[in-house]
Amino acid sequence: MNAFDDDHDDQHSLGAPAPAPLAGYTGHQLRRAYLRAREVSRELMPPARNPRDMGILGIVKDGPISQRKLGDLLGVNRTIMVKLVDALEADGLLRRARSAEDRRSYALELTDTGRAAFEELSRAVAESERRLTAPLTDDERASLAALLGRMAPDELLALPDELTTRAGFLLAGLNWRLRERANEALRAVGLETRHWGALATLGHLEPCSQQELADAMGVSGPAMVHILGELEASGRVVRERNPADRRAHVLTLTPKGRADLAAARAAMDAVQQSVTDVIGEAGVTELNALLEKITS
Repeated sequence: MNAFDDDHDDQHSLGAPAPAPLAGYTGHQLRRAYLRAREVSRELMPPARNPRDMGILGIVKDGPISQRKLGDLLGVNRTIMVKLVDALEADGLLRRARSAEDRRSYALELTDTGRAAFEELSRAVAESERRLTAPLTDDERASLAALLGRMAPDELLALPDELTTRAGFLLAGLNWRLRERANEALRAVGLETRHWGALATLGHLEPCSQQELADAMGVSGPAMVHILGELEASGRVVRERNPADRRAHVLTLTPKGRADLAAARAAMDAVQQSVTDVIGEAGVTELNALLEKITS
Protein backbone atom coordinates (compact mmCIF):
# COMPACT_ATOMS: atom_id res chain seq x y z
CA MET A 1 0.00 0.00 0.00
CA ASN A 2 1.25 3.45 -0.85
CA ALA A 3 0.21 6.93 -1.77
CA PHE A 4 -0.62 5.90 -5.32
CA ASP A 5 -2.26 2.53 -4.79
CA ASP A 6 -5.32 1.61 -2.74
CA ASP A 7 -7.92 -0.98 -3.67
CA HIS A 8 -10.66 1.01 -1.93
CA ASP A 9 -9.85 4.50 -3.22
CA ASP A 10 -12.25 4.37 -6.14
CA GLN A 11 -15.18 3.27 -4.00
CA HIS A 12 -15.65 6.46 -2.00
CA SER A 13 -17.90 9.40 -2.75
CA LEU A 14 -17.46 12.88 -1.31
CA GLY A 15 -19.76 15.83 -0.86
CA ALA A 16 -21.28 15.10 2.53
CA PRO A 17 -19.57 16.03 5.81
CA ALA A 18 -17.32 13.46 7.45
CA PRO A 19 -19.15 11.06 9.80
CA ALA A 20 -19.42 12.64 13.26
CA PRO A 21 -17.30 9.99 15.05
CA LEU A 22 -14.46 10.46 12.53
CA ALA A 23 -14.57 14.21 11.87
CA GLY A 24 -12.07 15.04 14.61
CA TYR A 25 -9.41 12.66 13.31
CA THR A 26 -6.96 14.40 11.00
CA GLY A 27 -6.09 11.13 9.29
CA HIS A 28 -9.69 10.73 8.15
CA GLN A 29 -9.89 14.33 6.96
CA LEU A 30 -6.59 13.93 5.08
CA ARG A 31 -7.94 10.79 3.43
CA ARG A 32 -11.04 12.56 2.19
CA ALA A 33 -9.04 15.55 0.94
CA TYR A 34 -6.54 13.28 -0.83
CA LEU A 35 -9.37 11.46 -2.62
CA ARG A 36 -10.84 14.79 -3.67
CA ALA A 37 -7.45 15.98 -4.94
CA ARG A 38 -6.98 12.81 -6.94
CA GLU A 39 -10.49 13.03 -8.36
CA VAL A 40 -9.90 16.58 -9.59
CA SER A 41 -6.45 15.76 -10.98
CA ARG A 42 -7.70 12.79 -12.96
CA GLU A 43 -10.32 14.96 -14.65
CA LEU A 44 -7.59 17.25 -15.99
CA MET A 45 -4.77 14.85 -16.82
CA PRO A 46 -3.68 14.41 -20.45
CA PRO A 47 -4.74 11.08 -22.03
CA ALA A 48 -3.03 8.03 -20.50
CA ARG A 49 -1.38 10.13 -17.79
CA ASN A 50 -1.90 10.01 -14.04
CA PRO A 51 -1.18 12.47 -11.20
CA ARG A 52 1.49 10.09 -9.92
CA ASP A 53 3.45 10.60 -13.16
CA MET A 54 3.96 14.24 -12.17
CA GLY A 55 5.63 13.16 -8.94
CA ILE A 56 7.95 10.69 -10.64
CA LEU A 57 8.95 12.97 -13.51
CA GLY A 58 9.30 15.94 -11.17
CA ILE A 59 11.95 14.15 -9.13
CA VAL A 60 13.82 12.52 -12.01
CA LYS A 61 14.07 15.78 -13.98
CA ASP A 62 16.53 17.23 -11.44
CA GLY A 63 19.12 14.58 -12.20
CA PRO A 64 19.69 10.84 -12.50
CA ILE A 65 18.30 8.89 -9.57
CA SER A 66 18.12 5.21 -8.72
CA GLN A 67 14.78 3.47 -8.87
CA ARG A 68 15.10 2.43 -5.24
CA LYS A 69 15.74 5.97 -4.01
CA LEU A 70 12.85 7.26 -6.11
CA GLY A 71 10.52 4.74 -4.47
CA ASP A 72 11.76 5.66 -1.02
CA LEU A 73 11.15 9.37 -1.64
CA LEU A 74 7.62 8.79 -2.89
CA GLY A 75 6.71 6.11 -0.36
CA VAL A 76 6.08 3.52 -3.07
CA ASN A 77 7.07 -0.11 -2.57
CA ARG A 78 9.59 -1.71 -4.92
CA THR A 79 7.15 -3.92 -6.83
CA ILE A 80 4.82 -1.06 -7.72
CA MET A 81 7.74 1.28 -8.46
CA VAL A 82 9.03 -1.17 -11.07
CA LYS A 83 5.64 -1.21 -12.80
CA LEU A 84 5.36 2.59 -12.77
CA VAL A 85 8.87 3.11 -14.15
CA ASP A 86 8.44 0.38 -16.78
CA ALA A 87 5.26 2.09 -18.03
CA LEU A 88 6.93 5.51 -18.26
CA GLU A 89 9.94 3.99 -20.00
CA ALA A 90 7.66 2.21 -22.49
CA ASP A 91 6.03 5.58 -23.24
CA GLY A 92 9.44 7.10 -23.90
CA LEU A 93 9.37 9.48 -20.93
CA LEU A 94 12.18 7.85 -18.93
CA ARG A 95 15.30 5.88 -19.74
CA ARG A 96 17.60 3.73 -17.66
CA ALA A 97 21.29 4.63 -17.95
CA ARG A 98 24.42 3.35 -16.24
CA SER A 99 24.96 5.15 -12.95
CA ALA A 100 28.00 7.43 -12.95
CA GLU A 101 28.56 6.53 -9.30
CA ASP A 102 28.24 2.76 -9.72
CA ARG A 103 28.65 1.32 -13.23
CA ARG A 104 27.05 -1.93 -12.05
CA SER A 105 23.71 -0.22 -11.44
CA TYR A 106 21.29 1.94 -13.40
CA ALA A 107 19.88 5.42 -12.82
CA LEU A 108 16.72 6.94 -14.23
CA GLU A 109 16.87 9.96 -16.53
CA LEU A 110 14.22 12.06 -18.25
CA THR A 111 14.04 12.00 -22.05
CA ASP A 112 13.17 15.09 -24.09
CA THR A 113 9.69 13.64 -24.45
CA GLY A 114 9.58 13.22 -20.69
CA ARG A 115 10.48 16.87 -20.11
CA ALA A 116 7.74 17.98 -22.47
CA ALA A 117 5.30 15.67 -20.70
CA PHE A 118 6.32 17.12 -17.34
CA GLU A 119 5.55 20.65 -18.55
CA GLU A 120 2.13 19.53 -19.78
CA LEU A 121 1.44 17.74 -16.50
CA SER A 122 2.55 20.81 -14.55
CA ARG A 123 -0.09 22.91 -16.26
CA ALA A 124 -2.78 20.31 -15.55
CA VAL A 125 -1.73 20.01 -11.92
CA ALA A 126 -1.74 23.79 -11.48
CA GLU A 127 -5.34 23.92 -12.67
CA SER A 128 -6.32 20.96 -10.47
CA GLU A 129 -4.74 22.74 -7.51
CA ARG A 130 -6.82 25.82 -8.28
CA ARG A 131 -10.02 23.77 -8.40
CA LEU A 132 -9.15 21.78 -5.28
CA THR A 133 -8.63 24.88 -3.16
CA ALA A 134 -11.37 26.97 -4.79
CA PRO A 135 -13.59 26.76 -1.66
CA LEU A 136 -10.84 28.46 0.38
CA THR A 137 -9.92 32.12 0.68
CA ASP A 138 -6.36 33.25 -0.07
CA ASP A 139 -5.59 33.36 3.65
CA GLU A 140 -7.03 29.87 4.12
CA ARG A 141 -4.91 28.52 1.26
CA ALA A 142 -1.82 29.96 2.91
CA SER A 143 -2.82 28.42 6.25
CA LEU A 144 -3.43 25.03 4.62
CA ALA A 145 -0.01 25.11 2.95
CA ALA A 146 1.68 26.09 6.22
CA LEU A 147 -0.04 23.38 8.27
CA LEU A 148 0.64 20.65 5.73
CA GLY A 149 4.24 21.81 5.54
CA ARG A 150 4.61 21.57 9.32
CA MET A 151 3.29 18.01 9.25
CA ALA A 152 5.46 16.88 6.34
CA PRO A 153 8.70 15.02 7.17
CA ASP A 154 12.01 16.48 6.03
CA GLU A 155 12.45 13.92 3.25
CA LEU A 156 9.15 14.98 1.70
CA LEU A 157 9.96 18.69 1.91
CA ALA A 158 13.36 18.04 0.32
CA LEU A 159 11.68 17.18 -2.98
CA PRO A 160 11.46 19.75 -5.82
CA ASP A 161 9.40 22.89 -5.20
CA GLU A 162 7.14 22.01 -8.13
CA LEU A 163 5.86 19.16 -5.95
CA THR A 164 6.07 20.41 -2.38
CA THR A 165 4.24 23.67 -3.10
CA ARG A 166 1.22 21.67 -4.28
CA ALA A 167 -1.38 20.86 -1.64
CA GLY A 168 -2.44 17.82 -3.66
CA PHE A 169 1.06 16.34 -3.55
CA LEU A 170 1.44 16.95 0.19
CA LEU A 171 -2.01 15.46 0.80
CA ALA A 172 -0.99 12.28 -1.02
CA GLY A 173 2.25 11.92 0.92
CA LEU A 174 0.77 12.76 4.32
CA ASN A 175 -2.27 10.57 3.73
CA TRP A 176 -0.05 7.59 3.00
CA ARG A 177 2.23 8.17 5.98
CA LEU A 178 -0.57 8.73 8.49
CA ARG A 179 -2.56 5.80 7.12
CA GLU A 180 0.43 3.51 7.53
CA ARG A 181 0.84 4.74 11.10
CA ALA A 182 -2.85 4.14 11.81
CA ASN A 183 -2.83 0.64 10.34
CA GLU A 184 0.21 -0.21 12.44
CA ALA A 185 -1.57 1.03 15.58
CA LEU A 186 -4.73 -0.94 14.73
CA ARG A 187 -2.87 -4.16 13.97
CA ALA A 188 -2.83 -5.10 17.65
CA VAL A 189 -6.65 -5.10 17.56
CA GLY A 190 -6.75 -7.09 14.32
CA LEU A 191 -8.23 -4.19 12.36
CA GLU A 192 -7.36 -1.80 9.54
CA THR A 193 -8.49 1.77 9.00
CA ARG A 194 -11.48 0.76 6.86
CA HIS A 195 -12.75 -1.45 9.71
CA TRP A 196 -12.20 1.31 12.25
CA GLY A 197 -14.23 3.76 10.19
CA ALA A 198 -17.12 1.32 9.83
CA LEU A 199 -17.14 0.32 13.50
CA ALA A 200 -16.97 3.92 14.72
CA THR A 201 -19.75 5.05 12.39
CA LEU A 202 -21.94 2.04 13.15
CA GLY A 203 -21.42 2.58 16.87
CA HIS A 204 -22.79 6.08 16.37
CA LEU A 205 -25.78 5.09 14.21
CA GLU A 206 -26.83 1.62 15.35
CA PRO A 207 -29.18 0.06 14.71
CA CYS A 208 -29.07 1.09 11.07
CA SER A 209 -29.33 -0.40 7.62
CA GLN A 210 -26.37 -1.22 5.42
CA GLN A 211 -27.36 1.60 3.07
CA GLU A 212 -27.56 4.11 5.91
CA LEU A 213 -24.07 3.13 7.02
CA ALA A 214 -22.69 3.34 3.47
CA ASP A 215 -24.28 6.77 2.95
CA ALA A 216 -22.87 8.09 6.23
CA MET A 217 -19.38 6.90 5.35
CA GLY A 218 -19.52 7.97 1.70
CA VAL A 219 -18.69 4.42 0.63
CA SER A 220 -20.10 2.58 -2.38
CA GLY A 221 -22.41 -0.41 -1.93
CA PRO A 222 -19.85 -3.02 -3.09
CA ALA A 223 -17.16 -1.60 -0.81
CA MET A 224 -19.57 -1.61 2.13
CA VAL A 225 -20.50 -5.24 1.45
CA HIS A 226 -16.81 -6.17 1.51
CA ILE A 227 -16.07 -4.34 4.76
CA LEU A 228 -19.16 -5.65 6.54
CA GLY A 229 -18.41 -9.17 5.34
CA GLU A 230 -15.05 -9.01 7.10
CA LEU A 231 -16.57 -7.56 10.28
CA GLU A 232 -19.38 -10.11 10.37
CA ALA A 233 -16.99 -13.01 9.75
CA SER A 234 -14.83 -11.83 12.65
CA GLY A 235 -17.83 -11.63 14.99
CA ARG A 236 -17.79 -7.84 15.41
CA VAL A 237 -21.03 -6.99 13.58
CA VAL A 238 -24.35 -8.82 13.31
CA ARG A 239 -27.42 -8.42 11.09
CA GLU A 240 -30.80 -8.69 12.76
CA ARG A 241 -34.40 -8.41 11.61
CA ASN A 242 -35.71 -4.86 11.79
CA PRO A 243 -38.49 -4.96 14.40
CA ALA A 244 -40.29 -2.20 12.49
CA ASP A 245 -40.07 -4.11 9.19
CA ARG A 246 -39.47 -7.85 9.37
CA ARG A 247 -38.52 -7.91 5.69
CA ALA A 248 -35.49 -5.70 6.34
CA HIS A 249 -32.30 -6.10 8.38
CA VAL A 250 -30.40 -3.74 10.64
CA LEU A 251 -26.76 -3.79 11.71
CA THR A 252 -25.53 -3.71 15.28
CA LEU A 253 -22.23 -4.19 17.05
CA THR A 254 -21.63 -7.38 19.00
CA PRO A 255 -19.98 -7.32 22.44
CA LYS A 256 -16.70 -8.17 20.68
CA GLY A 257 -17.32 -5.33 18.23
CA ARG A 258 -17.86 -2.86 21.07
CA ALA A 259 -14.73 -3.99 22.88
CA ASP A 260 -12.63 -3.78 19.72
CA LEU A 261 -14.10 -0.38 18.88
CA ALA A 262 -13.01 0.91 22.28
CA ALA A 263 -9.50 -0.50 21.74
CA ALA A 264 -9.37 0.91 18.21
CA ARG A 265 -10.47 4.32 19.42
CA ALA A 266 -7.66 4.36 21.97
CA ALA A 267 -5.17 3.43 19.25
CA MET A 268 -6.47 6.12 16.91
CA ASP A 269 -6.45 8.69 19.70
CA ALA A 270 -2.74 7.97 20.12
CA VAL A 271 -2.16 8.50 16.39
CA GLN A 272 -4.13 11.75 16.55
CA GLN A 273 -2.03 12.87 19.51
CA SER A 274 1.08 12.45 17.35
CA VAL A 275 -0.43 15.00 14.96
CA THR A 276 -1.33 17.35 17.82
CA ASP A 277 2.24 17.11 19.11
CA VAL A 278 3.45 18.57 15.80
CA ILE A 279 0.92 21.30 14.98
CA GLY A 280 -0.83 21.85 18.32
CA GLU A 281 -4.51 21.70 19.22
CA ALA A 282 -5.30 24.97 17.46
CA GLY A 283 -3.48 23.72 14.36
CA VAL A 284 -5.47 20.48 14.38
CA THR A 285 -8.76 22.34 14.68
CA GLU A 286 -7.84 24.70 11.85
CA LEU A 287 -6.46 21.98 9.56
CA ASN A 288 -9.45 19.69 10.04
CA ALA A 289 -11.81 22.57 9.25
CA LEU A 290 -9.89 23.48 6.08
CA LEU A 291 -9.83 19.88 4.87
CA GLU A 292 -13.54 19.54 5.59
CA LYS A 293 -14.20 22.71 3.60
CA ILE A 294 -12.38 21.26 0.58
CA THR A 295 -14.40 18.05 0.54
CA SER A 296 -17.91 19.07 1.62
